Amino acid sequence: MESSFFIKKNPNKEMLIEALKYFNANIIANNFPYLMRNDVFDLAEVDAWHEEQVRGKSIRLIGVINKSKVISIAYLCRGHGNGFHVAKLGITVDPEYQRKGVANMICKELLKYGREEGVVRVEAYPVVNNNNAITFLSRLGFLNEGIASKKFRRDETTFYDCIHMARIL
Repeated sequence: MESSFFIKKNPNKEMLIEALKYFNANIIANNFPYLMRNDVFDLAEVDAWHEEQVRGKSIRLIGVINKSKVISIAYLCRGHGNGFHVAKLGITVDPEYQRKGVANMICKELLKYGREEGVVRVEAYPVVNNNNAITFLSRLGFLNEGIASKKFRRDETTFYDCIHMARIL
């Protein structure tokens, strides 16, 4: 990994805007076949993302290289009420930087940070045929808890079965 790589915890609005631009460019290029959306993000969503961070509902880490280029974004999105100790994990890595240890570094840091913030259980829902994600999560200590049929919908007619995986921190 290049020496200028760093991880930004709970980024400010400007970096969140860069993250959305990163997502949008990759959505348009169809670089994330397992991303559960096919429409680009509205930059107005930054305010909602930032508010979630301020309220402690989401914990975000953004991987950045060369001072400003976003190459990854990962998050833990916490439940509410009696489920506030449970968080859902999501991560994407720019295709150019996949299989170079970025996801591993970011997820380990995110899980550590989540534990420090009171998260006890982390869940992830990789699509059943996303073997790379399933293997990666297993290496991080996530266990398969079963199949969630039609867990995500990409559009009006495309549904995905996912593996319900979880890890206790």
